[in-house]
Amino acid sequence: MADNHYDNYLEDFTLSIGKVQLKGFVSKQGIANFLNIPYARVPVRFRTAVPILISAHSRWLDVSRYGPRCPQKADGLQASIAHMFEKTSLSQAPDETNCLHLNIYAPHATTCLSATSKLPVFVWIHGGAFNIGDNSTQFDGNFLVKRSLEIGRPIIIVTINYRLNVFGFLSSRELIEEARGLGEKPISNQGLNDQRIALRWIQSSIHHFGGDASRITLAGESAGAASVLCHLTGGLPLFQQALLQSPPAPRLRTPQEAQTDFDDLVEHAGIPSHASGTEKLAALRGLTSEQLVEIFDGRLSFPIEDSHWFVGYDRNNQDQSIFWGDIPTWCSRTVFGNTRDEAALLLALSSDLPTQEVVEFSCAIAPHIPIPDRIFKEECTQQELVAWSTKEAFINPLLKIVSSAANKGSRVYIYRIDSTDPFPGPLQGFAWHSFGIPLTFYQPPCRVYPELASTQDHMSAAFLDLFHGLKPWEEFNQAQRMIVFKDKSTIMVTIDAATVKEKKDRIDEAYT
Repeated sequence: MADNHYDNYLEDFTLSIGKVQLKGFVSKQGIANFLNIPYARVPVRFRTAVPILISAHSRWLDVSRYGPRCPQKADGLQASIAHMFEKTSLSQAPDETNCLHLNIYAPHATTCLSATSKLPVFVWIHGGAFNIGDNSTQFDGNFLVKRSLEIGRPIIIVTINYRLNVFGFLSSRELIEEARGLGEKPISNQGLNDQRIALRWIQSSIHHFGGDASRITLAGESAGAASVLCHLTGGLPLFQQALLQSPPAPRLRTPQEAQTDFDDLVEHAGIPSHASGTEKLAALRGLTSEQLVEIFDGRLSFPIEDSHWFVGYDRNNQDQSIFWGDIPTWCSRTVFGNTRDEAALLLALSSDLPTQEVVEFSCAIAPHIPIPDRIFKEECTQQELVAWSTKEAFINPLLKIVSSAANKGSRVYIYRIDSTDPFPGPLQGFAWHSFGIPLTFYQPPCRVYPELASTQDHMSAAFLDLFHGLKPWEEFNQAQRMIVFKDKSTIMVTIDAATVKEKKDRIDEAYT
């Protein structure tokens, strides 16, 4: 079977669960890999996914390859960050109906792969602005699971796929009416609901792989972190701890915005506006996935306001940080973090982009932020744009949410990554958005540079302590303590009012 696997394949491995045999493999790191395990199926485009239990499969299931990804546009940034990740020969084909699956990485030892081992579980939701991404190579769990064994903090990793862009976040009156007519509950955010179904699958099935359903840490980066926030407000205790990496300023679309997107999609597809809802949906379902992706390109896929999911949310009469900072008591610890230069991922690679396009990007992810005149006039440097965009779109919103959560008594922790990209290229010298992913997953390219390897060691040890229910570092609480990860000089610092004001004055001075 070696020809069917990628370069990290060592030997076949089969796990029996009842009458079903899962045929995975053991990696060269000695980790059992179970890839592309279906947790749900999509019955019809835009409809609610139907859960799939392991027992529903035939006698054997090949879980030795990555599964399909949700159809999407090509990610233009991937080539610029690929140097931070281990290369793999496995690929994913687009398939909207069969993209709901998860990957599980577990210690190979028989004592671990049993219902009695009860290892903590690290569940990852990928980012990508809810438009792009998948659960595969960047989130290869082999290296972190091996690291967890080496330091005596063994874990299991699960990475999930979900529907994106038009397939996961399209909502309209027509879809709501269709669901009701079929006797189904209308779902405004199918992508989020896919994630919820996956979390339920993990709750009911992870013990087969040696995992403990009562010790699950739900994590994600960027849109994945925003997803974690959505699950914290969703009210269902499907995990016990949360890790949010580089969450952007929370942004929900209104039902009116969602309807406008649907109407525009119908118009661009050549469907007359006077057509019935049934005719509109039939026409959209008659298009190929490639056609839909092309028509939808350029639109935002942020989740949509839903009173059944976001209970109590009111964009007009509420401080948003109060809503998002209301962490439920069933979540025992919540960790928030940023990289020092979040905005560099876009801005360092956009020297050919007009400043107006950069401003439009900032407005999209942080719509309520006033843009300084100097930026509009294109008088600022790239470094100034990075500092301003990072501060307004990431750091300030995060600090407000963390402070709100701490004031309500939640156990919250905060970190910042100050280590920078040492590899030659446009991102060298920046701690860019997504830079925390290769550090978190213990990706081998980081080991090339001693300083980066040291940061990786500090971060992984702290996160593995968290997954095991231990205190990773000092709480934020009233003392406003934060850990700064930077090679061997990783330290705790206090974000006191004077420090915050000093930084704010220094950054704001550049835009007055």
